Amino acid sequence: MKNDFGPLSIGQIGLFISKLSQVYEDALKNNLRILIHSKNDAIHKTNAILLIGCFEIIWLKRSAQEAFDIFKNEKILSYRDASDNECKYECKVSKYNEGY
Repeated sequence: MKNDFGPLSIGQIGLFISKLSQVYEDALKNNLRILIHSKNDAIHKTNAILLIGCFEIIWLKRSAQEAFDIFKNEKILSYRDASDNECKYECKVSKYNEGY
C-alpha cells in the first residue's frame, strides 16, 4: 500500500491564492477578519498551512520564515514521494515554501 503524501499542485495553490486575494481585498476595505478552517486531521492541517503560507509569501510578500512563524507550534507533516519504498527524505512545508 502506498502512503504517499505530497504537496498540492501549483494549480491548486494558484486557485487558492486567486480566491483568497479577492476575499482579502474585500476584508481590508470593510475592516473584516478572514477565518480559514480545515479538518482537524494532520493531512488537512498541513495542506491548509501550505496554502496559507503560499498566500502570505506570494500575495503579502512575506518571507517564508514570517509566513510560518505563526504555525511553529502546530504539528505539520512532512510530504513524501509516491513510491512503495521507504521514504528517505523529508520535504517539509517550510522548505517547500522556501523553494527547496
